[in-house]
Amino acid sequence: DEVYVRRFNANDGKLGEPLRISIGSGRRPRWRRDGTELFYLAAPQAGTRVQVMAVSIKTGGASLQVAAPTALFTTRMLSGIETDYDVTRDGQRFLVGTILDAPSATRPSSIIVLNWTAELKN
Repeated sequence: DEVYVRRFNANDGKLGEPLRISIGSGRRPRWRRDGTELFYLAAPQAGTRVQVMAVSIKTGGASLQVAAPTALFTTRMLSGIETDYDVTRDGQRFLVGTILDAPSATRPSSIIVLNWTAELKN
C-alpha cells in the first residue's frame, strides 16, 4: 500500500501524473482541511503499532511541491475499523482509536453532557 496524489485541473478536468507521497508504505490518508498537509499511517511496526506521518504539500502553478514525510507519533490502533483516526481542521490534534497497553489497565470513562449550551448562558 502506498499513498499517491494527483493534480486536478478544474478548467479542463484532466488529471496530472500520480505522485507518490509515502515512503515504504502508507494507508488511510487524511487531508488537513486547508489542503496544505496530508497525514497517513505508515506500515505496522511491532504488533499493532503504526506511525502517523505528515507531509507538507504546496499547490500553485503547474506543479505540486511535496516535502519529505515526517513521523509525528507512534500508537497502537484498533484494527478493522475504517475510521480508526481523524485529524482536526488545523492539523494540530488527532483522535485515535487506541489499544490499551495492559488488559488490566483502567479503562477511561466517557462523560456525555446534554444541553451544554444552556451552561454558556450563565
